[in-house]
Amino acid sequence: MLSTQLLVILAYFTIVTLVGLLASRLASSSEDFLLAGRKMGVFICSAAIAGEWIGGTSTIGTAEGGFLYGISAAWFAVANALGTVILAFTLARLYRRTGSFTVTGFMEQYFGVRCRIVSSVILTFVMIVVASVQIVAGAALMQTLTGINMLAAVWITGVVFLIYTLSGGLWAIGYTNVLHVTVMYVGLILGLVMISSRMGGTQTLSLNLPAHPYMSLAGAGMSNVIAWITASVFAALVAQAAVQPIMGARDENVAQKSALLAAFYITPVGIIAALLGMYARVAYPEIASRTALPVLMMSLPPWAGGVVLAGVLAAILSTVAPCILAAGTLLSKDVYQRLICPTATDDKVRAVSRWFTFACGILAIVWGLYCKVILDQVYFAYTLRASIAILLLFGVYWKNTRPKSAVLALALTTVLALGWEVAKNLLGRYPYGIHPMYVALVTTCVVVTAGGLVRGHARGER
Repeated sequence: MLSTQLLVILAYFTIVTLVGLLASRLASSSEDFLLAGRKMGVFICSAAIAGEWIGGTSTIGTAEGGFLYGISAAWFAVANALGTVILAFTLARLYRRTGSFTVTGFMEQYFGVRCRIVSSVILTFVMIVVASVQIVAGAALMQTLTGINMLAAVWITGVVFLIYTLSGGLWAIGYTNVLHVTVMYVGLILGLVMISSRMGGTQTLSLNLPAHPYMSLAGAGMSNVIAWITASVFAALVAQAAVQPIMGARDENVAQKSALLAAFYITPVGIIAALLGMYARVAYPEIASRTALPVLMMSLPPWAGGVVLAGVLAAILSTVAPCILAAGTLLSKDVYQRLICPTATDDKVRAVSRWFTFACGILAIVWGLYCKVILDQVYFAYTLRASIAILLLFGVYWKNTRPKSAVLALALTTVLALGWEVAKNLLGRYPYGIHPMYVALVTTCVVVTAGGLVRGHARGER
């Protein structure tokens, strides 16, 4: 017999799927499917932007971080909100003005087509990794509710999310994300109020958890926290899943206002999730950290647990769909249409976009099978995205930036970041205790600056 919690979640998913299918009728062209016809208003656009940041990572992933490190896990959401504010005041209007479909299409005017293709492949990989952790978060939820093993849960969750993503493109994501944000906030606030009341408030946390790391804003390590903030801020500037709605905004003013409103949605989610993870540590110290939030919510009355877990599902759905769509968009517009078949018809591009989106969804499922700590996986992806953001800022604000240096910087940064991640898995820690974000930052800045100085010197000689 199905539990009350599972029935509530299935009912919510059914409603969301119906809304997505109805919205899919608006997608009659590739521009409709990928950019909602560039007609999105502030509320729909802001909800679509926020979906990049308030998914399984901000809920289940941050609760896992709260279970392991304490309140410092909330930096994930705070830093993402800060990055979205900076995006609003720096690049949001420029993105909408260019008429591009992708971040990397915008980059081409500064660095050429080769850099566009390399950046597109890297960002596609990043989107797949971010989507995979959403699938893992959803699988953790399903495992808790049904008791099935994690392998099966990842495949089932991934396939269900992929079907949802393919239903209607950005229009479907925009409309359903308005619903997701509403349900997510109702669920998380209800969960925090009920758990806090039952367990005696935050005093219980201070009495039962050590002050360090749990009560410290640097509990995860100051070096890690600084790296998280830096990576999140830079990553926000080139987050295809967040930038794509900006490109689909009605105009430049809507693009900027939507980014600012999205930042307002993001911050509270991480704080609530981190606190719930800490409550789970007190109540169930022996459970797997990844299941902290679902297990805690299952301890509530069935109707309340169902509402809260529906809110968590809403958060996951709000992110996984934009990420998988973003990956498909990058490959269809930057690789297929720009490089392989520039003369492709609109119908062909739309069909290819769906196939690429499907393929990226399958890859996200496979990557999810090997995902360990959710926040660690996300920040690995953010490291790669941050290097592209730094590169783009050089291109926009420094005229001496060389296309060849840009490509070299991307290649070196990617190799080093992957090497750092492999070394961590082998050694149990990062080489020399240095977070890969610092490696990416220094490598990109040194290579691009050196190339620019050489270019400037050559101009001076002429």
